[in-house]
Amino acid sequence: MSTCNSYNLDNVFKRFKVVEFPLSYVGLSTTRELDVEIDLKTSAYLKTFCEGCLLKFDEAYEISASHRAFLISLIDSHTIKIAFTPKNECISKARHFKNFDNRFVFDLRLIRADGSRCCYDEFHSEIGRYYISGQFEDCKVFHTPETLNFGNVIINTKMSKYIRIRNESCIMSAKMQYVRVTGFEVTPENFTILPNTSAKVSITIKPTCLKVKNNIQFKIINPHDSFMNNTSGNFITYVVNFQLNITYQKLSKQISVESLHLLNEQNAIYTYVGNERKVKKLRKEAALRYLEISKKSHVKKSNLEKYSSNNEYCHISSISCKPTKNFCETLEENATLYDLFLIRFVPFVIDFGRVGLSTYGEKTLLIQNCTKYDITVHLLKNNCILYTENKVITYKVKVKSFTEICITILCHGYIEGSFDGTFEYMINKKYCRKHPYTLQVGNPALMVNEKSLKFGMVTTESFVTSVPLRIYNNYNISAMFKWDNLLPDTPFEIIPNTGTIPGHSCKICEVQYVCKPTKTKTHEVNLFSLSTVTRTIPLELNIITRKLSIKFLQAAVVFKDIALNLETIERVKLENSSREIALFHVVEPLIPGFRIEPMFGSIRPKTVMNFNIIVKITCILEFAFDISLKIINKENVILPVSGNVVEPKIIVHPKNIYMARVPCHMITYVPVTFQNISTLKTIIDVLDTSDENIFNVYVAEGNEKKRIFRFIIEGGQSKTVFIKIYDIFRREYEMYIPFKVNDLLGPPNNDTSSTELKYYIEEYEKSYENNLKVKIKTVTKDITFCRMTGVITVPWIIFSLDKFELDFMPSGDNTIDFSMTNISKYYLYVTILTSKLAPNFSLNIHTVEREFIINESQIKFELDCENQASFTLKFHPKDHGKFVAIALLYLDKEMSTPYYNLTFVGKRQAPAMIPDTYRIIFAPCYIGEKDMRTLKIKTEGQSEKELFTCNSKEEPNLNVEIVNADLIQEEGIYFTVLTAQISVSCQTCYASNTMLNFQHNNGSGCEVEVCFCFTYCALTLHTQKFVKQNNNPYPYYPLNTQSDLFNYMETGTTFLEKWMFQQGFRRDLFPTIPDTFHAISSGISSQQGATKSKGINVSYLNFLRRIAGPLMKHVRKINAVGVDDSFKCVKEIHDTYREIINLLKSRGANLWTLQATFLLSYDQFVIYSENVTAKCNADIIFTQNLKENVALFDRLNKQSWFDFILQSYKVFVMDSCFFECICMSSQPRDIIKILIDWYNENIALQHIKLRGKDKGIKIVTNITTDLSDGIAIISVILHYCPFLEEHFRQFCVIGDSEGDIINNACLIIEATNLLRLYFPLNSKDFTQPNFLLMLFLSIHLYVTLPMFKPRDSVQFKPPLLRSSSRQVVINPTGQESLIFNYTLLNNKKNSFSVEKASSADNGKKMHLNVKYTANFVEKESAILLIHGYNKTRIFDTYIVFLLHGYVGSLYPTRKCKVTGPLYRPNKVDILVASPFLVTALYKLYLMDEEPTIPIRYDDNSRLRFCVKRLCLIDKEITLVGMPKETGQEIPDHKLHLQIMCLSTQISNSWIWFRSEAGEFYVRVTTQPRWDLAIDTLQTKVQAWPLDPCSCGEACECYRTTVLMIPHRNELMLKSLRYALVENASEVMIQVYDQLIETATGKIILSMLLEEGGTNLSEVQHILRSDTTYRITSRALHPRLERATLAQHTGALLALPVTIPAQDKAEKYSVTFTSECGMDIRTYRVLFIESYSE
Repeated sequence: MSTCNSYNLDNVFKRFKVVEFPLSYVGLSTTRELDVEIDLKTSAYLKTFCEGCLLKFDEAYEISASHRAFLISLIDSHTIKIAFTPKNECISKARHFKNFDNRFVFDLRLIRADGSRCCYDEFHSEIGRYYISGQFEDCKVFHTPETLNFGNVIINTKMSKYIRIRNESCIMSAKMQYVRVTGFEVTPENFTILPNTSAKVSITIKPTCLKVKNNIQFKIINPHDSFMNNTSGNFITYVVNFQLNITYQKLSKQISVESLHLLNEQNAIYTYVGNERKVKKLRKEAALRYLEISKKSHVKKSNLEKYSSNNEYCHISSISCKPTKNFCETLEENATLYDLFLIRFVPFVIDFGRVGLSTYGEKTLLIQNCTKYDITVHLLKNNCILYTENKVITYKVKVKSFTEICITILCHGYIEGSFDGTFEYMINKKYCRKHPYTLQVGNPALMVNEKSLKFGMVTTESFVTSVPLRIYNNYNISAMFKWDNLLPDTPFEIIPNTGTIPGHSCKICEVQYVCKPTKTKTHEVNLFSLSTVTRTIPLELNIITRKLSIKFLQAAVVFKDIALNLETIERVKLENSSREIALFHVVEPLIPGFRIEPMFGSIRPKTVMNFNIIVKITCILEFAFDISLKIINKENVILPVSGNVVEPKIIVHPKNIYMARVPCHMITYVPVTFQNISTLKTIIDVLDTSDENIFNVYVAEGNEKKRIFRFIIEGGQSKTVFIKIYDIFRREYEMYIPFKVNDLLGPPNNDTSSTELKYYIEEYEKSYENNLKVKIKTVTKDITFCRMTGVITVPWIIFSLDKFELDFMPSGDNTIDFSMTNISKYYLYVTILTSKLAPNFSLNIHTVEREFIINESQIKFELDCENQASFTLKFHPKDHGKFVAIALLYLDKEMSTPYYNLTFVGKRQAPAMIPDTYRIIFAPCYIGEKDMRTLKIKTEGQSEKELFTCNSKEEPNLNVEIVNADLIQEEGIYFTVLTAQISVSCQTCYASNTMLNFQHNNGSGCEVEVCFCFTYCALTLHTQKFVKQNNNPYPYYPLNTQSDLFNYMETGTTFLEKWMFQQGFRRDLFPTIPDTFHAISSGISSQQGATKSKGINVSYLNFLRRIAGPLMKHVRKINAVGVDDSFKCVKEIHDTYREIINLLKSRGANLWTLQATFLLSYDQFVIYSENVTAKCNADIIFTQNLKENVALFDRLNKQSWFDFILQSYKVFVMDSCFFECICMSSQPRDIIKILIDWYNENIALQHIKLRGKDKGIKIVTNITTDLSDGIAIISVILHYCPFLEEHFRQFCVIGDSEGDIINNACLIIEATNLLRLYFPLNSKDFTQPNFLLMLFLSIHLYVTLPMFKPRDSVQFKPPLLRSSSRQVVINPTGQESLIFNYTLLNNKKNSFSVEKASSADNGKKMHLNVKYTANFVEKESAILLIHGYNKTRIFDTYIVFLLHGYVGSLYPTRKCKVTGPLYRPNKVDILVASPFLVTALYKLYLMDEEPTIPIRYDDNSRLRFCVKRLCLIDKEITLVGMPKETGQEIPDHKLHLQIMCLSTQISNSWIWFRSEAGEFYVRVTTQPRWDLAIDTLQTKVQAWPLDPCSCGEACECYRTTVLMIPHRNELMLKSLRYALVENASEVMIQVYDQLIETATGKIILSMLLEEGGTNLSEVQHILRSDTTYRITSRALHPRLERATLAQHTGALLALPVTIPAQDKAEKYSVTFTSECGMDIRTYRVLFIESYSE
């Protein structure tokens, strides 16, 4: 029988009745009518309990003898007729049962079929109980004499005789009636014979014929019947036999035969005469007809059915003259009342849960038709219920046999509160039933189970930065939530901040610790539940920190001789070797001009962080102080810093420049030399004078001048610059050259003190006054300056040419003619110094009015006003190149000041072709695509595009097209810009580096290197969708101007850093790409091999060993020799990177020419490039550009490291997982397609379990975007790990809200953490999916999840509270050794434990002891997950075992014994102690039967018709547990019980203790005490004490008296009632009081008590009508040894007892012991004197 909390047994006894038939003779029938007061056709039906189940009466009639004595028929809709007919057949079977007397008793249970019910248990629908009892007696009627002898009786004469009929029945009268027969008379004819009496009956015979019957019959009927109403043969026939002979006195008549021959003649005409022959013939025909009919009556005709269709049958019910209209009639069979329990509405009680006010709660109702009939269900109107999504008030649906259908039920919440109700429905328009529902109406509000969340170092192994928080909406409508705005210093972020939670569901918000500096460790945030009433839910966020290990790797930082006002940067390394993220900030104040970057932030665990200490001080001083780094507001890390600032030491020569006369329109360059005599560099800026013509500064680049605005002079170096003096009008000038040193000093102004150093720094010195950290130095020096004085005059001479430039022509004269004219008013003495023109130029004078002098060094002549001189300049170079020569021109006789510099330029060379880039690097392309780049080449002169050509080695995949040649002009010079289109395309995997040679027909040319790669590899092509090929900045890291690509790369870089931390470095190093690799690169060098410091001692090689494994043997150990120490370390690092790159290339990684130099830090790159010369011009120029542009190098360096890591993963991880090199394979093997197919296959398998039948199957097409909803990932996890099915119950279908994605993301992250997959994931990775992350995750799952298939199942079967252990041996199959960890999953009750066991061998095996402690009776299961890893494998090993624990046997923890008096209630107690180590609240369950597996716990709090010897006073008890560490014993607790002994037998009870800590039970043995007197009897004697009589001491006459013993034991009956009151209700007690008074009632009581779980042996002796007792006494001599007491009557037993003569006892008692031994009565006897009046 099922348990149901709503079941009320009182419903049975409220309609309780006993139908008792009067005593009947066997074979006779008695009928009674029973009105059940309910419609038996539509509302209820009757069943009986037989063979342990409920059966129809007809079914029980076939198998039960008790039921076969009765017949039940229906009179009307609520009345039945019961016929009791005891038969010998059913009596003989019933006699086989023990304790059977002359009664048949069975129950009729009224089962309600309509209305509402508590559950689908048919027992619980019982609303009435009727017990039918029939008592029978055999008819024991005899007569004497047995045969009545009349002798010879003459016909027509009378003769009378007498017989005596005796009724030997003790309890039943015999009512008899004579059955009249001709010739007999009986007096009396009707009479009744009482029990054990007889009646004399007179029988008179008067025969009227010779043949008379030799017996007569009597009818015997039940005494409660009458012969008048007995017309149905309900009687017993009693026969009295006679012996008689009828005689007569007359002779018989003689018959004469007319013709003797007729007697032998066969022919009838001779035998019969007249009409006799015709009569004989008719009689013969009738006889034959009767004979035929009698034969047919014994033959059973078979019924033949002829099918007219599948649903129509042919029936012949009777033969009628009237023909029927339709011979084939369709019969429709409908469900009966008995079938209604096979029509189920699931769930039984529709719990709408919490419904929002004025909204509709929605639930699905499943109608199951388990009958063989089609039914129609009509849902009726209800004030609160609507049906289907259309919200109809009534609904009708047809449900076919053995099918089910779902209907949506809506319930309206119209008022606040909790409500229980029912709605009605009809089945087949006949049976009306009610279905219960319940709901709670209120204003919707959300609920959070957690009140406090912990972040940080929650455990010693992990640092928690995000915690999923589940928000529950238990209402039917969607509810909104919103998080309160966080304070600026709150270091947390919650996503999503707002959202909507659908009804009756749960959503997950992720609380993220963003690691901001804060002053407190506990923060409070409010969650607002938004509905009609806003509810605030506070949540506490706690940050847990532990001891950190953070230090600077430098002991101190010394800034020696810092340049004044120049920014000096010193990099220091901060190491966090702990497993916790550390927040830091630099404690100020620092001295002015001193800063640290970053000033605050966070440093990840196991990482090395670079700090830049930047110093820029504008005065001369010394400083020394400590930098204090505050770590999470509690620890300080100190770094001592000291240094000094020195002034720049620059010498300018000449310091004063005097230019006497410089003619306008003529350019003059004055050289000025700057010499830096210090060891520090100095930066000199050229200030803008706002004059376009004068004082521009140039430097020499070959034979040309290049204007500059800033130049740097390194320590100990010098630099010469040229001051251009030029103007277009006459002017005088006296000024300082506009140089500014270190952006601070100079140039001097009109202030006389502006030439002193103090003038510039004294203002800044004020900020350092009274600062103990610094010491200001007083400096009295002048600054560096150059003063220039001069005059620009009007020109004295002019030249016919502005420029003197020649291009050498092999076939030409290569000369140029020009003239000089004196336009001044002076007579000029001209001198031209030609000594520096040789050997490439020669100058000759042609015409002059005056004489001239020409020699090897000069030309002298005089030139009068307005006269001119002609010259010829010849260019005759010896070599190829561009040549420049200068001839000084003097116009005074003394040659004191040169007037002009004649500059001659000659070119003997092909024009240079300068491309805009010397190396074109195409981003990797997918096979079949085409990529193009535009190359521009600039050359001097004017050319057509037909004059250009391009040559290269044979490369079919590269095409060069010269588009056009454009002409431009710069500074008066014409240049040709050639535009070439370079395109690459390939249909197979291919990579190439090709040199393109562009040439002009004049012999000039240039080379451009082209690198390209075509591949199928999706990892190599990961950026294609974010940028077009022509806009791809590859190989440089993108700038933030390309937002999509930049954000993608930043996200990918962050992921790679996290992935390398967890997978690559096993949490030994958290890298920052590329800074961390630069910081730890010294670990690769042999110089750092011998010494190891505490903290982080890893390098990139550690990561490579983990992913490459045995392939690391191809990476040689580099040890550079023959170089200085500063270069040795860099060379070893470089060569190690080169070895790795070569290994990658040999395994199929072919990108652009990734060079090891690009993996170095900038400082290392500069050192390496200075010591190693580049091989080709492209590399030289490329290197020079990178050295000059640090930002460009950083972009190249970061992209190179990014590609380096990805290609390492591709070669050593991805390719090895799919067993083919993707980049170099000629056959396309699309890993993405393999993963997509894998996802789709698992989605199809898990679709119904995850999303149900209603939704379509998701198809994955894009590995980036289609995985963000979590369906695919959850499906593959569920396929391999079905034990996580319960975990993913909170999966939600993705809608428009971002919170749905976060919800599923949190579920996936929790699952990966449970499985120890150690993959870096957070919820933002799903809201903003990144291709690299999803690809890495997919490969990780593809490789690791198949390992989670269970290897084996381990069974445990220990006794209760005992443990059982099994040993699991893990033996790695490979040569490598693994480090194993283990954990238990789904160990909900902590019954399983695992510990590592010691092994005899010291090999690679690991032994685990798996222990199961049977603290609970129920079957338990868990998952043993073994996780193995080593430092040379990127993917870990996982082994899964299924653990199953059963309780093999049961043993009580204690065996207690209690005693109690017979028939008296008493309170007792036992001592119990918890076998567990924790304190827990235990629920108590009392059982009278010894527990067996499986255990069935009886709810003792439920009312039932039951009697128990022990009763629980307390239903719960708290037992204290004491941990083993305390060394104390667990204290005992008293458990109070009530005992009521109803028999003398010793019995056992078992008390179960159940809690969340475990289960155990104790056995309680109860022993009754029967030595206590149940009553006191008084008897009278003549005198007390008795005196001897005169007869002597042997006389006993005066010592014998009589004790009046009552048959009824009032105490016994009261105790039975009292014991029943403990468990039964008032209605049940009323039934008990009704039944205890009758013999039939006692039988029914035994049936009820047995049904309620009573041990009948405890009360069977009480329910007997009479019991035989053995009488004993110690002090008295009873005169009777045995006596039978009718214990339920008020009779008294007169027991004579004799008092012994020599008795000296003071107390007297007499004891009655029943034959069964269950009842012992002890009476105390008191003797009192009798006084005669």
